[in-house]
Amino acid sequence: MKSMKMDDASVRERHDRRKSWFLSEASRQAINRAQMAKAEAFYDGQQWSYEDAERVRERGQNPIVYNEVKPTIDWLIGTERRTRSDFLVVAEEPGEEADEDARLKTKLLKYLDDTNRASFERSFAAEDAFKAGMGWLEVGLRGDKSGPPVYIGAESWRNILWDSQAQKRDLSDARYLFRIKVVDLDVALALFPDKESELKSCTQTGDDIDVFREWLGGTGLITGLDALTGNKEDDLDYLTAKPVDLFNVRERVLLLECWSREPYRNEEPGPHGIADPVSWRIACSIMTEKDTLIESWSPFRHDRFPFIPVWAYKNRRTGLPYGPIWPLIGPQEALNH
Repeated sequence: MKSMKMDDASVRERHDRRKSWFLSEASRQAINRAQMAKAEAFYDGQQWSYEDAERVRERGQNPIVYNEVKPTIDWLIGTERRTRSDFLVVAEEPGEEADEDARLKTKLLKYLDDTNRASFERSFAAEDAFKAGMGWLEVGLRGDKSGPPVYIGAESWRNILWDSQAQKRDLSDARYLFRIKVVDLDVALALFPDKESELKSCTQTGDDIDVFREWLGGTGLITGLDALTGNKEDDLDYLTAKPVDLFNVRERVLLLECWSREPYRNEEPGPHGIADPVSWRIACSIMTEKDTLIESWSPFRHDRFPFIPVWAYKNRRTGLPYGPIWPLIGPQEALNH
């Protein structure tokens, strides 16, 4: 296994393949992600379009918001927090030794849970699911001494893009999952000191809308992926912090963390000489729009993605998530108007 090659493709071919996965998935999920961002905006009281609000002001009226969405979602958030459950490891085998093993494992898991404040992180992921339709939990290894070696934390849905063709909700049959990270150039250089030329070739300054437009050929926002609709005529962006970031002078680089299930030939015959001829193994790569900075096999023996999706509802036709806010948007807009 250690000597197994990634595949017969070159590094450039693997980079282009992963980039094509990312771009096609970003295009497929664009409208749904804009709807998820709109649902979050409705929770925050941002319920009027710019055009409708201006039309009301021209009549001498205020665009008043009667926010009936927020109490509903707050009730769900509060219910989740009040019903947090504890856990206990139970021995499968009888005997004092097995019971002692179970007690030690319970103490270890509770230590990791407490030091990572995992109950709060799970609540943050559930809150994303209630508002936008999906939240994410990351369970991985910590590379520094800032905490325990096992890391548990929530990740924003805006930073995750996954294989929406997967049928299983735990994504165990998904081919790929991406995590988007925008980092300052000096941080990227500290992470990859031997990739200075590759990183500087992708360095940008400016707002989050325009800075990475090249990734999608000028079709829209990459950071957050919540406005990938390709509408260049709309200069008024209400889904992101564009007005705040307009004069951002920090040099930044967009990094894509790609986790992919790679096929390889199963040489082991298995019991009775019967085995699936193709097996899967998780690979991890970090890439820019032009180069792959690093790639290797996953450090986790479970060979699954280190991200856990927290679903609210799943659209049966598209397979994409939506939250309890989405059916309330129509009645909420009618009430405001």
